Amino acid sequence: MNVNTVSNAYLILENEIAKMFDEQVINGPFYSAFSQRKLTDEQIAKFSIQYGHHRCYFHQLLGATIACAPPCDKWWAPIVENLYDECGRGVAGMGHGELYNTYLKSVIPDVELTAFGTPAIPAEDFIFEYNRLALDFYKNATYLEAFGYMGPGNELLTIPMYKSILIGLEERGYDLNFWKIHIEEVEEEHYGSIRNLLSSYEDEESLKQIENGAKTSIEHMKWFYNEFYDYLFLK
Repeated sequence: MNVNTVSNAYLILENEIAKMFDEQVINGPFYSAFSQRKLTDEQIAKFSIQYGHHRCYFHQLLGATIACAPPCDKWWAPIVENLYDECGRGVAGMGHGELYNTYLKSVIPDVELTAFGTPAIPAEDFIFEYNRLALDFYKNATYLEAFGYMGPGNELLTIPMYKSILIGLEERGYDLNFWKIHIEEVEEEHYGSIRNLLSSYEDEESLKQIENGAKTSIEHMKWFYNEFYDYLFLK
């Protein structure tokens, strides 16, 4: 199988996933609030605390993807590279946790952090529930479903999410390197490595599994960001 060949069937699926994501997540209330700059300083502070909890569980989803991978390094090695990026590839100050906390401290200069570098203010229940939903899906996922969840269902969609967040945060004097690095340097490469693995599949069963993984991820995101919106605007 030539991993450099992108099947027409995969391109159609990719476009379908992106359209579903736009309709159900990007055009939903949470990201619309950011792209329309509707958040107050207090709401941005609340968002930043809870997103600080949310992002610190991403390594678990990457690990679950690796656990579902076939016994072949071309499948799991790109996810290991993604994990290595999460910790900054050993470069001081470039770990994603460090970058995020630099942003967080620019929003809340006196923010209190735990020994693990997470916000001392506890995570809301919807943060844990999203992580549980994802890990429960991985327990019974095929490798194509798992990589569909992480690839077209996640990494493909991070750039539009972070661009919307960036619109809502810019011009406020915050340190935005965490968001910009993901948009400019990281996410395209991460999705590209998974796309190379999935994009030559064109048989119906394989595409169905990839689609199931991606659409399940979007369903989880839709629930999560609706809960996040309610937390920011209705509580």
